[in-house]
Amino acid sequence: MEAFSRSEALTAQRAWWLERPWREVSRLPVDSQAAANTEATTSTVRVTLDAESTRALLHDVPKAWHTQPQEPLLTALAQALTAWSGGAVALVDVEGHGREDVLPGMDVSRTVGWFTRVFPALLDLRATKGPGEALRAVKEGLRAVPSQGMGWGLLRHVAQDASLAALPLAEVGFNHLGQVDGAVGAGAPFVLAPEGESLRQRAPSSRRSYLLDVTSAVRDGRLEAIWTFSEAMHRRETVTRVAEDFLVRLRALVDASRAPDAGGHSPSDFPLAKVKQAQLDKLSARFGKKTR
Repeated sequence: MEAFSRSEALTAQRAWWLERPWREVSRLPVDSQAAANTEATTSTVRVTLDAESTRALLHDVPKAWHTQPQEPLLTALAQALTAWSGGAVALVDVEGHGREDVLPGMDVSRTVGWFTRVFPALLDLRATKGPGEALRAVKEGLRAVPSQGMGWGLLRHVAQDASLAALPLAEVGFNHLGQVDGAVGAGAPFVLAPEGESLRQRAPSSRRSYLLDVTSAVRDGRLEAIWTFSEAMHRRETVTRVAEDFLVRLRALVDASRAPDAGGHSPSDFPLAKVKQAQLDKLSARFGKKTR
């Protein structure tokens, strides 16, 4: 792994990361800095999308824009964060299980569990208008990340690249757990721990990595998002407002997906074709819904 972190393939990824619009990232406002951002000061806000909107988010939105589960969620998150900060580029650390087939020669088929993968996603909403354009921009940006972000960790922490270490740190962490229906709950092989969110996993004096930590999952047919924050940094009403705006943005995507002219393909849907968005738009205008 250490040898691969210093390979030519990873060197090319380093250049890609350094070319991202880091200077356009807006920092999040804080309500107070009277105390340290520690585990002892944490609290949570939970917001839930209704069942019908969740169903549409899982089926109608992907059908219209050919998206993967995280893409609409990160779009709405980016919109809510940039509306709050006044910027146009949101920086979010995206967490995944790390078992994707993204590194050559890496066979994890005889292992169990996951290898946590975290990479900084610069969600660029500049020059976008409306939920559809925002979704397409975030979708293309996420799919352009080399090796789905696995290379970032190798370069930043294994190779200890100084240039990457000097880049801004994300103030928001995001992890979508997917659809847990069937895995937990009545009749399922597992149940959620009764301690729930009150179970502390770190020492109270530990410094938190983020100002906001957002974890989402679909349970009982509804999307739930838990926003963890520090009461030393933000008031509950502030986080609640941003979290509810996140739901508003998701509903706007659902509404947009139902419009007669909604959706369409984007270049990442055809990775071998090297096609540009303008070409796809011309095909869409010529053949209509046949290109969707």
